[in-house]
Amino acid sequence: MDFNELRHKLKLKEDKYPNITNVWKQYIDLKEKNHNKFVNNFNNMMDNIDNISNDMTKENIIFLFLLFSS
Repeated sequence: MDFNELRHKLKLKEDKYPNITNVWKQYIDLKEKNHNKFVNNFNNMMDNIDNISNDMTKENIIFLFLLFSS
């Protein structure tokens, strides 16, 4: 199910449950924004991975993940 389908389901209920649907809309918007950012970051990394001369250690990858996920 994509984000538009979720929004459509909310639209069907927003008259009866405006507060609940509003909170869900905001949550869906945030998830979509984060998803798009993730996809863009992934594509950027894959497009530029050949510029890295050597593979990184797992420890360095974990460290970077922790550094940028906060």
